[in-house]
Amino acid sequence: MRFFFAPALALILSLGLRPAEVWHRPDARGGELSTRPPVGLRGAPDREVLDTWLGIGGRPVFEITVTGYSSSRDQCDADPFTTAANTQVRTGIIALSRNLLRRYYPAAPFNWGDRVHIEGVGEFVVEDSMNARYLNRADIWFPDRASASAWGVRQLKLSAVPENPLDL
Repeated sequence: MRFFFAPALALILSLGLRPAEVWHRPDARGGELSTRPPVGLRGAPDREVLDTWLGIGGRPVFEITVTGYSSSRDQCDADPFTTAANTQVRTGIIALSRNLLRRYYPAAPFNWGDRVHIEGVGEFVVEDSMNARYLNRADIWFPDRASASAWGVRQLKLSAVPENPLDL
């Protein structure tokens, strides 16, 4: 039965449709907000239960500082349009600090080409690295300096995206 529902659940998760976080509605007395879900949604599994059931739960989550960068010599090296993985920069790539990359530290969690998820932002492909002075950081590539500056500095959560969530 589990294998019957796994493809459907994987499709639902890939579309970003997950059980509701918390439902807020006025209390019957007109006072404070209630966090009880509507009657039809009671007992719905939460994210952790669903992810564990699919076999993708329990993956490490890293709290990191996320900044933005663009292709310019003052932000990169002499060849700002080539990543450390020897690919061309493009939307959807991310640079990680060296302590998160296996190329520099064999026990690190990520390698070139790994897909990562930044909570609230989306998925990226690891193809670049940052200067050795940074720890627990990520840099998202932007096509211009103004967009990178507008991004600013944010504290977010980073996790690996499984290659195939149906491999149970």
